[in-house]
Amino acid sequence: MKIPNLVVMTGYPSAGKSQVSKYLVEEHGFTGLLIDDLRRELFGRGYLEMLNDGERGDQENQDTWRALEWRKACGLIAGHNVVVDSTAQDEYSRSVLFHTGVTTNNSLVYLQVSREELTRRNAARGRVNDANAMWDEIWEEPKETGLYEILKFQNDTPKDQERIFRELDQKFRTRRSLFWGF
Repeated sequence: MKIPNLVVMTGYPSAGKSQVSKYLVEEHGFTGLLIDDLRRELFGRGYLEMLNDGERGDQENQDTWRALEWRKACGLIAGHNVVVDSTAQDEYSRSVLFHTGVTTNNSLVYLQVSREELTRRNAARGRVNDANAMWDEIWEEPKETGLYEILKFQNDTPKDQERIFRELDQKFRTRRSLFWGF
């Protein structure tokens, strides 16, 4: 039986984590767990709305993480490759996301984006305040821990994204892509 890949995305909001996650799902057959989508599915709102809702928001956020853990474990136990799309802003969050109880090949995909590009992307999403200021306070740079391999990419331009996809194609060639001759 093959050892499944577990990929955790990390980077500031609007760094391109969801796009890269969706690429792994569509092109390599990964099971995608997008925490923002899961929050909306379960509670009909996003992280910032939960953040501003006191104890109720805290409980909903904890319940979202529990649901994510359960879905991740089910996918990995079934032998599926899994990608988790989460900001994963600190080493504690990253270690929780990689704790599985299943033998996996672990990769942390770290997307870096210039401050100017992040500001532009957040403005395009209607985030008028400095959406990055909150993350600056809690962000921890990923460091080698032995728990995962860090795949670090700059993601400012469409050309950057093409390079990311090419490198991920080389790393995560799947039976499906080899079968179809890609």
